[in-house]
Amino acid sequence: MHSREVVVLRDVWFKYLPEQDYVLRSINIVVHEAELVAIVGPNGSGKTTLAKIIMGLARPSKGTVRLFGRDIKEWSWNELAKLIGYVPQNPKHIFCNVTVRDELKSTLESLGMKTSDEDIAKLLEEVGLEEYLDKNPFKLSWGEQKRLAIAIAIARNPKLLIVDEPTIGLDYCCKEKIASILNSLKSSIGSVIVITHDMDFLTLLDVDRIYLIYAGQVVLSGRPEDVMYRPSEVLEKYGLVKPQIIEVVEKVNAAIGLKGRPFRFEDVARYLRYVLELHKSKLSV
Repeated sequence: MHSREVVVLRDVWFKYLPEQDYVLRSINIVVHEAELVAIVGPNGSGKTTLAKIIMGLARPSKGTVRLFGRDIKEWSWNELAKLIGYVPQNPKHIFCNVTVRDELKSTLESLGMKTSDEDIAKLLEEVGLEEYLDKNPFKLSWGEQKRLAIAIAIARNPKLLIVDEPTIGLDYCCKEKIASILNSLKSSIGSVIVITHDMDFLTLLDVDRIYLIYAGQVVLSGRPEDVMYRPSEVLEKYGLVKPQIIEVVEKVNAAIGLKGRPFRFEDVARYLRYVLELHKSKLSV
């Protein structure tokens, strides 16, 4: 039984100008409470435009958008700003103060929320930046800036967090930190939408459902294992590459005749250890 519907898009179409072609076509997406949903697809497929529609920054040309059971047109701009936290691709676009402390303080004050050093310290602890309270945001590393942007987004206590391409320019270690934070926020905030074309990053996340967007349309959707264990040529057709660890599992399954479909990195590691123990004699080195 599903929990409450947080985001519902029904037959949503969108174009920026009347004379232009549609950027999004017949989009149907549902995000439930306490879910982490990934919207994936190659660059230019319409993922960021879709995020703007969910946040109320763009109105659909056709179709309906509902947030927490209400038509999005019924929410005021101020209500939406408190309801939804957004992490942009480039965190520098939202920095405007000389210290990390002031970034968070100004965010809270702009929404009419009370703030204290204790509240700010707690936010920074959630993203592993508690030691950088008085540092200039622009002098943080790229990965640290990404995590600060997450802290700014969750400072308003949103019910929905949207994270746009969080791994661009990050090494694997930084991706692991971001994934750990997002997995934790899934339970503490309520619902998280991650927009990405980084398929390997998805295996670090506790993903409930994937929507694959291509040329403005949802071409595949379902549980992560149902999407990512499709033939490689299907994903390549839509401009994506299957996660490397999924390819490893498929090769092992083919070698010894199993059909396991673990998706998360830790589940894959557990599955492969189990398989190796049981079938050492059948695997060639």
